Amino acid sequence: MTKAIIFGIAGCTNSGKTTISKNIIEILKKKNLKVLHICQDDFYKTKEEVKQISHENNENEWFYHYDEPDSVNLQQMLEKIEREAEKNDFLVVEGNMICEFEQVLNLLDHILFFTMEENECRKRREQRNYDPPDKPGYFEQIVWPSYLQHYNFAQKLKTNGKDVCFIHGTCPFDSNLQESIKKIEDSLKNLVRIQKDEIITTDLEKFVNLPNCGAISTFIGITRDNFHGKTVVSLDYECYEPMARKEMLNVCNETRLNFPKIERIAIFHRIGRVNIGETSVAISTSSPHREDAINGTHFAIDLLKKTVPIFKKEIYADGTNSWKENSEFQNLQQQLCCKN
Repeated sequence: MTKAIIFGIAGCTNSGKTTISKNIIEILKKKNLKVLHICQDDFYKTKEEVKQISHENNENEWFYHYDEPDSVNLQQMLEKIEREAEKNDFLVVEGNMICEFEQVLNLLDHILFFTMEENECRKRREQRNYDPPDKPGYFEQIVWPSYLQHYNFAQKLKTNGKDVCFIHGTCPFDSNLQESIKKIEDSLKNLVRIQKDEIITTDLEKFVNLPNCGAISTFIGITRDNFHGKTVVSLDYECYEPMARKEMLNVCNETRLNFPKIERIAIFHRIGRVNIGETSVAISTSSPHREDAINGTHFAIDLLKKTVPIFKKEIYADGTNSWKENSEFQNLQQQLCCKN
């Protein structure tokens, strides 16, 4: 099950896609998000594998056609996206043709498409070095017609309901970067992690902190050293991650339904060994005013305990251990059984 939010950055050659992508990654890293940039250009086939076409005005001249989808090793690209989506909070998948790959398109949550005017695109392209270099006529016969095809396809995607935002690539870079960041920030609603590493609670609060929010409410659940009179030395948590993650996202959705003024929600849960005093679960919410954040966090932890299938084994000082289903989770199961 895909974990990361995946943004596609597509559009015209030399419109600033790669530079924008790299800047976005650096900005998100400062928020302690796990992020990665995946570039279509890293998956081009070798020259020997790329289709060659004849110059339309000179039968003795030919071009390598790097602007058509078959020039990309799609399977390798897909495997990279799917693999990294399991490790990261956020992916930027960038390339001029990514909207043409149906399997990639199905993985994208949002798309930024950078447009260009023909003369400006030609001017910028002439200032760059390519391997192999552009031959005379390549821009007119291959580059620009291919871009128009990609643009028309993106327009159809938007018409059919896909989240595509068009940005004019000839506008100043800083303006385009700010517009891109705003679009991305607006899409970052929930952050869910299931992790073996220590939970850093400031990571949750950094994610939910927004200029329009005057309140952040955080719940931190830690491992205590006793249970019904027995001394506990540690806990072991286990889960089937795809199912647990799905239910954690459902907790976010249900919390928003009940507290619509909440802006962002972050939920982190540990798996594996958690020692006494360490954080096993943390939830942060943000809202313009404290009442929504406080009540929303309270609601979220209660619902998580009832619905998310993460199980713990208590390790006792006498060497014994015991697997525990959360009592609230058990109660919900019993209620569902009674209804059936």
